[in-house]
Amino acid sequence: PMPPRATSAPTGPPAPAHAGTYRQGGDGTRGTGGLPGQRGGDPRLSLTVSAENRQPPGERRGRRVSCTVALAVAGALAAVTIGTGLLDGLLPGGDADRDRGGDAAATPSRSASPPAGEKPTPSASGDASEAPATALPKAYVGTWKGPVTEKTTGQPHGTLTAVFTEGKRGEQVVRMSTTISQLGITVTCNSVGTLASGTAKELNIREATDPDRPSTPGLCTGTEADLVFRLADDGTLDYRSKERAAGLPYGKLTRSGD
Repeated sequence: PMPPRATSAPTGPPAPAHAGTYRQGGDGTRGTGGLPGQRGGDPRLSLTVSAENRQPPGERRGRRVSCTVALAVAGALAAVTIGTGLLDGLLPGGDADRDRGGDAAATPSRSASPPAGEKPTPSASGDASEAPATALPKAYVGTWKGPVTEKTTGQPHGTLTAVFTEGKRGEQVVRMSTTISQLGITVTCNSVGTLASGTAKELNIREATDPDRPSTPGLCTGTEADLVFRLADDGTLDYRSKERAAGLPYGKLTRSGD
């Protein structure tokens, strides 16, 4: 289910905590390809409590738990403010949720036709790496790990660990954990991913809550999300999430000890 939208926090004294909204700071430093440059963790963060998003009487509030990689560090200290803002709009209904559309995938360029009388070259007839995969390619199997950054703000989004196992299209092929620690507080969001489609070079994964590994309660988004993993020429694995409520996190993962 789509999370409710929340308005900005009131400027007066904080009201009772109905919906937590984390504010992010940062200057959004840009990196290559138009994406914000990845940065190390900022030891400063703050929590703003909003009472604007109230549910009508008789309706149950949706659970803000588990699954994807939207994180907040100070949830256990919901009434405490520590330093400046971090992790804006990560919770469902946050500011980043008002534009929930995912990034459009880049359209591959069309291969040029070979001259008349010549046989098509492999590149002209289509690279074998672009053939649809009916199962997870073996090159992905194993453990991958790396830092993640939010595209919308340039803020750090924790460390992602993804463990790929063999499986067919439509089956769960990856278990993920995103963890962030600040000031002695650790928040972990666990999820699983189903192989929606893919090739030898790129996978499209549908992410959902991991029913077997509870996440830090109330601090992770609970909606499903679309992810893209792409093998780079240098042997790393590029990760990109299309979940705008989580800040469109992305990162570069490397193989870790399995």
